[in-house]
Amino acid sequence: YDEAINLLNNEIKKYPNDSYLYAWRAQDRLCQARISPIGENSPNFSLYKAQLRKSIIADIDRSLEIQPDNLLSILLKAQYYDMLHDYDNAKKYYNKLISFKKNNPFIPLAQEFINAINNHKKNKLNQLR
Repeated sequence: YDEAINLLNNEIKKYPNDSYLYAWRAQDRLCQARISPIGENSPNFSLYKAQLRKSIIADIDRSLEIQPDNLLSILLKAQYYDMLHDYDNAKKYYNKLISFKKNNPFIPLAQEFINAINNHKKNKLNQLR
């Protein structure tokens, strides 16, 4: 991940208004957040995760600031909230993604995630009963 991040950092310096560069860097960091290179027992683990999450959302937001209809960034924002178990915000961004009907390859994926969130919520409710 570090090599990819370094390459993207260099490209962002050259092309600071390229929405996809920020999206790709966020995507790499989102993968990195899921597969942490440092162990959970490390004293720096919580700080590492917090900094990583902060940089992910900053890149996604910058990408969307440059290009509000960047479908990849909208998907990444939904996945970011999904990763945090903030299912209401995740669903909000999956629905936003679905609202872009033209040339949108992400619609089936977004619908799948919304169904998974709905099933998760339903299962939680059933467990509470």
